[in-house]
Amino acid sequence: MLDSAKRRVRSVIIRPGFMYVKRLGLPAMFVQSARENGAAKYIGDGNSCWPVAHVCDIAELFALALERARPGDIFNGNDETSLTVRQIAEAASQGAGAGGETASMSLQQAYTIYGALADVLALDQRITSKRARTQLGWKPRMSTILDDLAYGSYTLEGKARLESRRA
Repeated sequence: MLDSAKRRVRSVIIRPGFMYVKRLGLPAMFVQSARENGAAKYIGDGNSCWPVAHVCDIAELFALALERARPGDIFNGNDETSLTVRQIAEAASQGAGAGGETASMSLQQAYTIYGALADVLALDQRITSKRARTQLGWKPRMSTILDDLAYGSYTLEGKARLESRRA
């Protein structure tokens, strides 16, 4: 990228956290697990943190970067909630109708289900989007992943609401 900047190509890097929206993305795996097994499964002790952001907030970050970023800038995009994977799984289980039940699985068990993606899901990732907030004025506005999983689009009721909007 730095070579691009030298050639006067305005390049900017955006590194979004795990994105969620309308029953899609990695959070949907927790919901599916809860519906199929009565508990949302996570890897290890569940204390790893994931940086998360709603896809609409990330879209706004890209737009702000196009307007305001300098060539060579790098921005993280997450909502700064610092939620553990267990908290995310509990909310998914609640929204899936499994009463917040969760269950741990080993990394070896996760490999059989997710393959190499298991390594990513087991990471403890703590990042900040402070630069995007201060330099670009970016501020996530969408509901938190916990609210969306437990009460929003990932729930059976949320799914019905989304489908009724399409009709």
